[in-house]
Amino acid sequence: MRGRGRTGLPSITEAVITPSQTTARSPHPFDVEIGRRVREVRIRAGLSQSQLAAAIGVSFQQVQKYENGANRFSASKLAQAATFLGVEAGALFQDLPGDGEISGDLRPMSRTAIKVAEIVGGLSPAKQRIILNLATELRDGG
Repeated sequence: MRGRGRTGLPSITEAVITPSQTTARSPHPFDVEIGRRVREVRIRAGLSQSQLAAAIGVSFQQVQKYENGANRFSASKLAQAATFLGVEAGALFQDLPGDGEISGDLRPMSRTAIKVAEIVGGLSPAKQRIILNLATELRDGG
């Protein structure tokens, strides 16, 4: 089982692959991991590939290629995607080899947690606070 870093996302630090271990046809593990992280954040936000594609000016097929690592994100497209998804671009690189201390929170969420977030997001701020207090109490064993 792969280890998990500070973000809760699987760490790929133990799977560092040198250029001699990759082929021209195989995506680099970093590209695959960044794409996977973007996909996870997109799903957590309840967005489709088409919505992300429209926001960054590419086709949904291109987003599919980014997410599976077949194509690399350019710096500008990754920055646009991160901004649209509401995360710091640096958080997508957290726990990659040689990254340093970058802030961000990308803990994986279950589909149920994503649905709860979608529902709560549609409530008034007062009702959101009630749900937050209830969830906090349940988490703390109350």
